[in-house]
Amino acid sequence: MPESSPLAALAFLRVNWDQHQGERYDHIDNFLPFVAHCLNGIASDPVSTDDLREEVLREFGLRIPRNALSAILSRASRSGLVSRRGRTFYKNLSELRQYDLSDRRQMGMRTYNATLDKLRAFVKESFDREWSEAEADSALIGWLDNRSVDVLGAFVDGRPIPSPQYSGVASEYLVNAFAKHALERDPEGFEFLQSVVKGAFLTNALLYPDLGAVNRRFASTEFYFDTPVLLRALGLSVPEQRTAATELLELLYASNAHLRCFRHTFDEMQSVLNAVTHQLQLGDVRYSFGETVNYLIDHGWTALDVEEIRIDLERRLEALHVAVEDTPPHQVELTLDESRLAELLDAEVGPGGYANPNARDKDVDSLTAIHRLRGGGHFVHLEDARAVFVTTNAAVARASSKYYRSEVGRHEIGATVPLCMLDWTLTTLVWVKQPTSAPDLPRARLIADISAGLTPSDALWVKYADEIDRLRERGDLSAERYGLLRYSMTARRALMDLTLGDEASFGPGTVQEVLRASEAAVRADVEAELEDAEAARGHAEVRIRATEAQLRDAETARGRAEDQATVSEAELLRVTARVDATAQSIARLVGRGAFVILFTAALVGSVISVLEFPWPVPRPIALSSALGFLVLLLMLANLVLGTTVQSLSRTVEYAIEKRLKSLLRRQFGVDPASRA
Repeated sequence: MPESSPLAALAFLRVNWDQHQGERYDHIDNFLPFVAHCLNGIASDPVSTDDLREEVLREFGLRIPRNALSAILSRASRSGLVSRRGRTFYKNLSELRQYDLSDRRQMGMRTYNATLDKLRAFVKESFDREWSEAEADSALIGWLDNRSVDVLGAFVDGRPIPSPQYSGVASEYLVNAFAKHALERDPEGFEFLQSVVKGAFLTNALLYPDLGAVNRRFASTEFYFDTPVLLRALGLSVPEQRTAATELLELLYASNAHLRCFRHTFDEMQSVLNAVTHQLQLGDVRYSFGETVNYLIDHGWTALDVEEIRIDLERRLEALHVAVEDTPPHQVELTLDESRLAELLDAEVGPGGYANPNARDKDVDSLTAIHRLRGGGHFVHLEDARAVFVTTNAAVARASSKYYRSEVGRHEIGATVPLCMLDWTLTTLVWVKQPTSAPDLPRARLIADISAGLTPSDALWVKYADEIDRLRERGDLSAERYGLLRYSMTARRALMDLTLGDEASFGPGTVQEVLRASEAAVRADVEAELEDAEAARGHAEVRIRATEAQLRDAETARGRAEDQATVSEAELLRVTARVDATAQSIARLVGRGAFVILFTAALVGSVISVLEFPWPVPRPIALSSALGFLVLLLMLANLVLGTTVQSLSRTVEYAIEKRLKSLLRRQFGVDPASRA
C-alpha cells in the first residue's frame, strides 16, 4: 500500500473545512494544520521555506506555492506557532505539538487504502483487469488530475497535486465506472470520493496569487460561454449536468461577473437545435450524436418541443443572466496566428479531429475574439481579466493555453490568465470564493462528470454510427438489430465497456462484439423475467390467467405513463423557465432597490461628512455618524476585496433569486433536484 497519497490529504482538507463552518475560518486556516504538522518534522531552526515545502510534499503529497506558504507562515506567526524576525521564522515547539496529525493521517490512509482495494476488486470483477496498488493509486490521481486546474499552472511554481506517473482514457473510464458503482451501491466509498473532490476544490485556493485575497470579487470580467455549457444550463442535458452548469452561472453572477456568449456561439446553439428538430420531423436520427442531441432523442422530446426552445432561446439565456454579444471585429494590430492555433487544436483533439468541421473554426473565432476584447493585454489576476472563454472541451483549453504561453505571453514576465478555461476549472475557482453559498456543488459536479465520463465521445460515436450504417447498407444488419445497436442504452454501455471510452480501441469487429453483448444482456433480462414468472406460476397456478391480464393492463398503463412522462418533461422545463423568470424579475427589482438605497446612503454620507454649507443645516449626529461609518466600510471593502455598491446589491439579488426559485419550484412541483 502507498505510504502517503495526496488524495488522503484532500479528504482531510474537506473534513477540516466542514468541521469549522460557521466559524471565522478561511483558506489560510484550512492549510495551517498541514504546515504546522510539517514544522514539527523539520530538524532545522530557523525554518527554511524550501525544506518546509519539501516536507509538506513528502508527508501529504501536496505542493504549496511559495507565495501561499508565506501567507500561511504569517498566520502561524500571529497564532504563536512560530516567531518572526524579519523574513526568518523560528519554531515554537510547545505550541506546535498540538498540530501532530499522525493519527488522523494514518486514519485517512486506511480509508484511502480501503478505497483502493475496492477499486481493484471492481476492475477485476467487472472488467477482468488486474491492477497493482501503484496502478490503482495512479489511476485515481489521474482521474482527479483530469479535473484539475492545470491551465492555470502558470499562476504558481508548481501544481498543488503532482501529476500521476501514468494514466489514460481507459483508466479514466474504469474509475468513472467505479464511481458510478459506488454512488449506487457503496455509500461509504462514494463519500470518500466526494471528500477527495471537495478537497481538490479547496486546494485551488493555492492557485491565487494572494491567498489572503481569494474572496475578491470580479471587477469587470466578462465570461463568454461555449455551446455545451449553455445547453446544459438550459436543461437540455441530464439533471446533474444542468445543476452543475446553473450553479456555476449563479456563483459567477453573485461574484459580480458579467455572463456573455458570442453571437457565433448563439448561432451554433440555434444550429444544434435546428438539426434536432429536422431529424425528429423526418424520423431519421441515424446521424445524430452529441450530448444534447442524444439526450433529447433518448427522452422522447418532440420536434415542436425543441423548436419552441430554439425560437425562445435568447430570452431563456437572459433568464440565466447571459447576454448575447456580437463578436468583436478583427483588428490588424490584435491579429493572432490563426493557422498555428488551428494546428494546436487539431493536435490536442487527436486522431480523427473534430467531429464537426465547423467546430474548430468556431473555437478559433472565440479564442481570437477574447484576445481582441482584452485589447491584447495580459492579466495576472482572474478578477481583473477583461474577458475569458469558458468551455467543456479540455482539448480546447489545453491548446489555447499552449498557444497563449508560447506565442502571446512569451515576452511577459510573470503569470497571465489564459484566454480559455475549462468549466470545471472556473467552477472550482469561483466556488473557492464562496463555498458556503453552494456547499453541495462539488458533489453535483462529481456526479455530472461521472455521467459524462460514461458516455461515448463524439469521435467514438461517429466511428460507431458510421460502422453500423455501413453494415446495414450492406445487408449485414437486420432492422431489429440496427435499432438495438443505435438506440438502446444497453448497446451504448456495451460500446463503452468494450472500448473503455478509447476511440483507438474501436475496430472492425467492435460492432459485432457490442451486438453479442447487447443481445446477451437482453436475453438475460428476458430470462430473469421468465424465471420470476415461473416462480410466481408455481405458487399461483390457478390465478395465472388473471395475472397475465393484469400484467398486460399494467404494461399498457406503464407505456402510457412513460409516454406522458416523456411528453411532460418538456412541459416541466417550460414551467420551470416561467417560474425562474418570475423569481429573477422580483429579485432584480429588489437588487436595484438595494443599489439605489446603498448608493444614496453613501452619497449623502459623503456630502454630510465632507462638505461645509454656508448656511445652518440640521445635521443629526447619529445619522451623520452612521452614514459616515457606512462610507468608511464601503471604502475598506472596495480596497481589500474589490467590493462595490453594485456587487453588494447583486449579492442581495442573488440570495433572493436563489431562495425564490427554490420556493416557487417546490410550490409548482418542478424542482429539477426532485427529478434527478
